Amino acid sequence: EQGDQKWLLIHPEKYNASELTVSKNISEKAQCNVVSGHGHQLARGFDKTGQFRVVDNGGMFDANQIEYLRRTTTFPAVMSGFNVLMDNHLFEYAGNPPRRLV
Repeated sequence: EQGDQKWLLIHPEKYNASELTVSKNISEKAQCNVVSGHGHQLARGFDKTGQFRVVDNGGMFDANQIEYLRRTTTFPAVMSGFNVLMDNHLFEYAGNPPRRLV
């Protein structure tokens, strides 16, 4: 928990090519804010109700080194970067300087 907010930081088993889909589904089930890894996408938004924040947390990688992305594929473009949760605020590290998002 961060202040009065409950956060779930997770690396789920499932993946979805549509950004934030897994994070929104987990948020709905857990009834809290969610930061999710696994999808290699860097995105942020809100759950279906607008009550909880949801984040796809990207990753630290070089997409040119991921073999399956060098082939013709339907996988979405990956986004190198990540978020840090501190004092109930998310800071995105995808450029310089980091951005405070929420």
